[in-house]
Amino acid sequence: MTAADDLLAALSTREKIGQLNQRLYGWECVRRTPGGYELTDTLHAELERWSGLGALYGLFRADPGRDAAGRTVSRPRTGHT
Repeated sequence: MTAADDLLAALSTREKIGQLNQRLYGWECVRRTPGGYELTDTLHAELERWSGLGALYGLFRADPGRDAAGRTVSRPRTGHT
C-alpha cells in the first residue's frame, strides 16, 4: 500500500468530503487584524460541518479589499497598460 492508500483508508467518508470542499472564498474566512490575521466564524462553521477543507480560494486576492476601500486601479504596478 502507498502512503496515499493508507491516508484514504484512515479517513471517514465525511473527512474525504471535507477534503473535496472548495466552495469558500478566502476573504470570507480570514480577517486582517492589527496583530496579523484571524479565522472567521464562517470558516470555523465550515470546518465543523465537513471535518476539513480541501482548498480556500482567493485568500489574498486584492480586489475585495480594494473594492471595500472604494479605490480602483487603472494601471498595473508594472506600468504596462
